[in-house]
Amino acid sequence: MTLSKADDGQSGTEQLSKEVFDGDDLLARREEESLAHMCPTVRAAVQKRRRCAEEIVVCEMLLRQWQVKHGMEVEDPTQLSEEELADRRRIVLCYAPALEGLGRRRDGTDALRLCLGVGEECFTEHEACDEFPSEEHLDVSVALALAKLYFKDNRKDRALDWCDAILHKLRSDKGCCSMEDVSDAYHLAGWIRIHADDHTGAYQLWTEGHEAVPCCDTLARQYRKRACWDDRNDEEVTNPLLLGEGAHGDGVFQRDEDLEAFVVPEENIKETPALALFCPETQNNALVFRTRHPLLTSEECKRV
Repeated sequence: MTLSKADDGQSGTEQLSKEVFDGDDLLARREEESLAHMCPTVRAAVQKRRRCAEEIVVCEMLLRQWQVKHGMEVEDPTQLSEEELADRRRIVLCYAPALEGLGRRRDGTDALRLCLGVGEECFTEHEACDEFPSEEHLDVSVALALAKLYFKDNRKDRALDWCDAILHKLRSDKGCCSMEDVSDAYHLAGWIRIHADDHTGAYQLWTEGHEAVPCCDTLARQYRKRACWDDRNDEEVTNPLLLGEGAHGDGVFQRDEDLEAFVVPEENIKETPALALFCPETQNNALVFRTRHPLLTSEECKRV
C-alpha cells in the first residue's frame, strides 16, 4: 500500500496513526455506552473485572517472555541480576492481584509461590507445611503478597508462617526491602495473632514494628494503645490521638445518663458465669455497655 501526503499536510503514516487512536476512542465510548444503563456499583464491578482480565493477558505474555529467557523456575537466583529478578517481581505482583480480582485467588498464590521458588501448591484436605526459600533468597515483597492472599483466604496458619519467615529476615536485615513492606509485614502479623486470640503477641509485634518504622502512623497508634495499657508514660496516656475529640474526652461517664446497658436475659443468667465477677446489686445483670454518643468523630474513625 502506498501512502501519500494528506490534504492537510500530514503524512499518510500520521493520518493512519490518528485513525487508529480515533478507533481506540470509539471503542472506549462504545464500552461506556454499554455500561450506561447499570447502577454505579455494578458498573464499577464490571470495569474492575475488565481491567483485571486485561492485566492478566498482558502479565501472562510478559511472564512467558521472561520464562523463555530464564526458565520456569529459578533454582539459583544468584545467577540472575537484580534487574532481571526485579522484572519478574513487578510482573508477578501485578499478576496475582489481577487473578484474585477475577476470583482466582489460589491461582494467584501459585503464581507467587512459583516466583518464590517453592513450586505450585496441591490443594488437598491434609496439606503439608510450606517449604520456604533460604533467608538469603527470600523476596520479602513477594512473600508478603503471598501472606496477604493466605490471610484473605482464611488460611491464617500459612499466612503466619510466611510472616514469621519475613520478620526473621527483617530482624537481621531491615534494609532488604522498603519501609512500607516492613510496616505491612508487622501490621499483618499482628492481625493474624489477633485472630488467633493472641492479643499480647499482636501488640508486642506492633510495638516492635513501631520501633523499626517510627514513621508508620498505623503502627504508632497500636504502640500508643499498648503504652497506655502498660501505663509507661503519663504523656502517652493523655495523648489526644488516644482520647479523641468526640464525647467524654475527659474520660468521665455517668452510668445512667451516658451509658446504654445490655442486660443478660433471665433465662441465661445461670449460664453466664461472668455475672459472678460483679456485685449483683450494682451490676443489675448488665455485662455490656455502650455510650449514647460516639467517643470518636467520623474523621477519627477513618484513621483507626
